[in-house]
Amino acid sequence: MKKIVFFILLIFPFLIKTQIINFPDANFKAKLLQSSPSSIIAQTGWFGTYAGQQIKIDSNSDGEIDQNEALQVTQLIINGSSISNVTGLEYFANLRVLLISNNSVSSFYFPSLVYLYTLYIGNNQLTSLDVSNYLDLTYLICQNNQITSFDCSMLPNLKNVYCGHNLISSLDFTNNPLFEDLGCEYNPNLTSIKIKNNHTQLFGSQTQLQQCWGGNPNLNYICADASEIPALQSFLASCNITQTITIDSACALGVDGFNEREVSVFPNPSNDVVYLDNTNNYFKSVQVYNSIGQLISTQKIGVAASASIDLSGYSKGVYLLNFQGEKGSKCCKVVKE
Repeated sequence: MKKIVFFILLIFPFLIKTQIINFPDANFKAKLLQSSPSSIIAQTGWFGTYAGQQIKIDSNSDGEIDQNEALQVTQLIINGSSISNVTGLEYFANLRVLLISNNSVSSFYFPSLVYLYTLYIGNNQLTSLDVSNYLDLTYLICQNNQITSFDCSMLPNLKNVYCGHNLISSLDFTNNPLFEDLGCEYNPNLTSIKIKNNHTQLFGSQTQLQQCWGGNPNLNYICADASEIPALQSFLASCNITQTITIDSACALGVDGFNEREVSVFPNPSNDVVYLDNTNNYFKSVQVYNSIGQLISTQKIGVAASASIDLSGYSKGVYLLNFQGEKGSKCCKVVKE
């Protein structure tokens, strides 16, 4: 018995060490270690606003940040911190608000951040941005990058996007049923904007950043709901946009497509088996990711409730299901109790 106890005590420090997060960017780690109850770097708690309790992430003061400490953070503000690599962010799986503007980040893909509600990532060095996993995402500011590839379709809660000063060629929000506020100034490659989603848009002085759509010399087509075309024309005139732009409602309303791609997951939460209702046979396979973005299984799925996922062998927590079809994908969260 004494030998067993001695062995456990011997390996205990190594077990603890396996939970320590590796941050390749020293500036990123240093910023996180600066957090404290008197700073505004990190908060815990979420009450429908940015309000929460400011915390010290390194709660045990060992000069490191472990996975459990990272999971306490729901809001992280690391603007202007000379950060170029945010590897390690995948362990902050409970983040709701992330402000990471005015750095030199060139890559951002963290599918484990499934609760993300607000993302400010402007003034960085991104060339593409994939936010398809963030089903709760409502506010996105990504201006002043070099983004050429941009797809935020199929996000049911998205309302505000500010993507000015990029290299985006087209913007399509027809599959975002709540979308209402766009800022897209100075995208010289931008040719078309689609905001027809059966939801009233906000323009100019009504919006959060009050941005015009100027600086888009190649913009030649805008598709909007018929009822808002007069307001759109007045907005463009107030922005002194003089080039010829075709404005109509001819593009298909994307909300129908959004509904067509629905897939039901039940029961959720679940203790063991989750069933998938894929009645429209839109999706052909599903990938399962854990809370830190690691792919743990992939399987084909069939029609209706013929497919299922066995979670009985997994630990309790939140898992991300990424459904794949020939014409698109969709993500949803499932809780294992």
